[in-house]
Amino acid sequence: MNFLSEYHKQAFEEFSFLAQAKPREKEYRAALYLLSSPLLARRTKKYIKPRGIRFGDLKEAAKPWSSSERALLSLAGNLFNGSWPADV
Repeated sequence: MNFLSEYHKQAFEEFSFLAQAKPREKEYRAALYLLSSPLLARRTKKYIKPRGIRFGDLKEAAKPWSSSERALLSLAGNLFNGSWPADV
């Protein structure tokens, strides 16, 4: 896996631990990869829970975010759950 920075790698590892994501859960880990990006990590960490991501709350919190931040959130949600719309 390629990371944007050491910070991104550390955030991804922390998010994976918080979420209790297993190595075989590719979609879950892909969503965590996007949410742990340097652009989003500080804002998204509190929405990572054991065995879940609170995407509904995240979507509400993201209303004032930039369009690129909201696009990353939409992509992460779609990777985690294919029924989540990813209109980017």
